[in-house]
Amino acid sequence: MQRKTDRYKQLQSKNFVETTYYSKQGRDRSGEGGLESAGARVVRETCEEVESFLHQLLQGTFNTDKMTLSRRKEHLWQGIEKVLSEYPVNQIVQSLIINTQEATLSLREKSKKIDIKRDAQNLRFKYEQGGQLTDLSSSPSVLNSVHQLLEETQLSHIKRFVETEKHKNQARRLRQQLNNYKGQINELLITHFHGNPGGLELARSLVETEIELQSSRAGLACLQAVMADIHQKIIQTTQEKQLLYAKYQKIQDFRKLADSKQDQIHVLVRQNSNAQSRLQGQQTEILQYIQSSLGTHEVGTKASVQQLKNGVVTEVDTFATLSLPHLMFTVLESGHKVAVLDMSINRLNTRGTPNSHMLQQVLAKLDFPIFKSPECLLKKVAETKIEIDDVLSLLAAQDLFIQNQSGMEKTGVLTVEHISELCHSVTAHDRKQVEALLPVLQKRLTRARQSLTGCLHVKDNLQAWWEQPAQFTVPWVKVNGRTLQQWRDKWTVGVTQLHQIQSHVQ
Repeated sequence: MQRKTDRYKQLQSKNFVETTYYSKQGRDRSGEGGLESAGARVVRETCEEVESFLHQLLQGTFNTDKMTLSRRKEHLWQGIEKVLSEYPVNQIVQSLIINTQEATLSLREKSKKIDIKRDAQNLRFKYEQGGQLTDLSSSPSVLNSVHQLLEETQLSHIKRFVETEKHKNQARRLRQQLNNYKGQINELLITHFHGNPGGLELARSLVETEIELQSSRAGLACLQAVMADIHQKIIQTTQEKQLLYAKYQKIQDFRKLADSKQDQIHVLVRQNSNAQSRLQGQQTEILQYIQSSLGTHEVGTKASVQQLKNGVVTEVDTFATLSLPHLMFTVLESGHKVAVLDMSINRLNTRGTPNSHMLQQVLAKLDFPIFKSPECLLKKVAETKIEIDDVLSLLAAQDLFIQNQSGMEKTGVLTVEHISELCHSVTAHDRKQVEALLPVLQKRLTRARQSLTGCLHVKDNLQAWWEQPAQFTVPWVKVNGRTLQQWRDKWTVGVTQLHQIQSHVQ
């Protein structure tokens, strides 16, 4: 706290000078690298963080993530508070002015680089006098595309014809080989079944059947392969068709987008044709408004500045004298909000509060130890009152004895009658004291025995609670009709009421 107080005083003083400088990233007005102070650097980085946050917020980076958004906001506010607490106000304002000027220059340079006519020419548009843009790009030739497709189809047809002729020649050669094999098989059958015309006919029919079966199987395999190839081509053709349709849709969408962009370009061209003159006019109006608005408040502003001079130092000094323990509060298990100072064992040591010196004088007169709790103060006061009464009684008896002694010395008579009368008076007074005090003493002894019995009962309960800590987790166990939490709440309420009674007595 003292270190922060000294820092605030140093910031408010006119002798504060920044001694740390850094090389600045980027370019200043002269186009060369420059230096900036530590305060200017921190202010610039904080402004860049705020700019990044606003940019992300506009782009919808956070969406519905409120937790991340709140964390970013809290981080930004902490950075701003840190800057305001570590650097003087005039240096922060000067840094903001410099950042604003540099941002204005950067925006002006970027605006000068914008050339709509050149961009339109690069996009193959013609920029006409009235702000209209004409598309100069050439559309693709449909006739060339059709001729290319016809040539590709003819070439594929010629290839298929050549393949067909090749397969026909191969089929003819295979058929000739098949006939040769049939003749050889027939000769072998005639040789083997010589003299058995029936067997020869059956063998011939079996061979023909086998040949037809193998031929059919080969044809089936060929047809299946051709069918799979045709099915694959159908799938590929369908995909190509869908791809072409998607490209066609994209082309149509791009045309709509290009038309909408062209309309937007027309609007921007019309709006920004005299943007520079309008910006200069607005800048002039703003400067005139600032001069007219601030000029009338110059006297009042100076008076307010003089009134607020050294105001922060005064508030900090006042806050430094405040006793911080008075600001601390806690909530009991029963829900009551209680000051921590009221629960402290050293609650009577309340320095810094109104009339606290009077309480300290009373405690010093009573010789009350500071380590004792406030509950012992009433007992100490009662004991002190009894001691004072005893001392007063002794002093009164001593005064009476001195007076009697002085009277007897004057008369010179010390008679037995006077001593007897004194003895009778003492006896009567003793009897009265016994009659008055004996019943009270009996009552006090009875109450003391009852209290001792209660203390023993409490001690037994505490011992049982200490040996059985599960009392915290079993609320159905009750002692004298109350659970442990209810007894604790009753104890807390009783102690709080006792504190309030003692504070009223004080």
